[in-house]
Amino acid sequence: MVPLNSVHIWGEKEAVLTTRAAILPIRWSGTLVAQVLLYGWLRVFLVWSIFFVPLGVLFLVVPSPKNPEFGAQFFWFFSVPPFVLWLLGSIWSRSRTDRPRKIRLLLGPHTLGTSDPATWTEETVGRAISSLKEMLGAESFSQATELFLSRQDFHRAMWSARLCTVCEDRSHGEWLTDQILQHRGVSEALDKARPKIRFWQRPL
Repeated sequence: MVPLNSVHIWGEKEAVLTTRAAILPIRWSGTLVAQVLLYGWLRVFLVWSIFFVPLGVLFLVVPSPKNPEFGAQFFWFFSVPPFVLWLLGSIWSRSRTDRPRKIRLLLGPHTLGTSDPATWTEETVGRAISSLKEMLGAESFSQATELFLSRQDFHRAMWSARLCTVCEDRSHGEWLTDQILQHRGVSEALDKARPKIRFWQRPL
């Protein structure tokens, strides 16, 4: 499988013999591509482990009379490696997806799905920037982030931080994003947002 493009997909609707959805091109990301490719392999390792780990344990518990060492060899070469790869891959994938998931929850749903503005292409940013500045009432997204964070308006603070990342200063925008995620009130807000993504009363 060769990745050709990065897109954000939302609003999937089942139709007769097909599925319709809205698609938004986003910035190319090596980490995103790695996660997508890894996800497919993780499913392979998981299915392999479901079948071969119990079988390997069985061979260990009930060794073959003709070849007593076969059970241990099968277990350590065919059962353990795929399970370890699945476990390590799952841990890595979760560590890479936890932050983006929190960001999207704070952003809330909007007209472009649940996409992160920091992943938008220049064309998308160009179309949306003026209306977003008007909605946030800000000329400087960096200053707007600090203002909304001081008010504990995490929704608009995150929007401002992600727009600062894509429009002003990427490193500073990511730093502002971390400051929001580390705020003591964010954990409580995220706990409320997870069961119902439309927790925020007025998504942008």
